Formats: sequence, C-alpha cells, structure tokens
Amino acid sequence: MRKIGSELTLRGEVQAQTNGYKINLFDGDYSTGYKVIAFEILPPLPTSSTEIFSKLFTSTSTNSISSIQMANNQEIAWSVWNGPTSSRASQWGLIDGDNLVIEDLYLSNYLPQAEDIKVQYYIVVQKYQLSTWDGALQMVTNFAQGGPE
Repeated sequence: MRKIGSELTLRGEVQAQTNGYKINLFDGDYSTGYKVIAFEILPPLPTSSTEIFSKLFTSTSTNSISSIQMANNQEIAWSVWNGPTSSRASQWGLIDGDNLVIEDLYLSNYLPQAEDIKVQYYIVVQKYQLSTWDGALQMVTNFAQGGPE
C-alpha cells in the first residue's frame, strides 16, 4: 500500500436524521483506497445548543443512527457535537486507525431533539494505491461484521 497524491477535503451539509448519505469516492478502480484522517461535524449555527451524533461507514445504511456499534466493521468514524457550555462547545470524535474505504463513504447523523437543520460535515481523506488483491480483501473487511453480538 502506497500513499498517492495529497489529502482530499470533503465538506458539505446533510439533512438531520439521515441514514446513508452517500459521499462519492469510488473512481472505478479497486486498487485505489481512501483513509479517513479527519472527521468533524457542527450545526449551521455553532453557538446554538444543538446536539448531534454522526458516523461514517462503508455500507449504504447503518443499523442505528443513534448509537455507536464498535463490533460493526462497517462503522469507521464517529463524531459528537454538544451545544456550547459557558465558554466553549463540546466536541468528541474517534476515527478507526485501520480504516480504508475502497468504494464510497456513507454518513448518518442523529439529533435527539426534533430540529429541522442541515448538519455541516468536514472530512479529510488520504488516497492510497493498493494491489488488486489488497483492495478486494479490504472490501470484504469493510462489509463484514466484527463478530458475534
């Protein structure tokens, strides 16, 4: 596996309570992969008291948009935004260091309160060149479950 090119920034907005918003990465070549190295979310008005939970995954939908499922290999990054406290906003995120996306990336987000907003996202990926065999193996890993529940 060899790093190629520079980092690619993906940013945009997606409607709240979304499951499986597609972020196009696939270039038609199974020997190309992308590693997520940054994932941030925020509401359109960062000073609001909005709470958001978002995650990135490698399939078209996730079992639950409101929970973290570490045993699910399809989930590769998680981010939480909590409204501002007295002096700052609270944010938490985690990216699986072993992630590698061969086809497209998918995003879900959940808001515990009923707000009709668009969640802002910021993702940075690094492009890698793989052998065809490694690309196929990574696809199997991306779509496999992590183990018995």
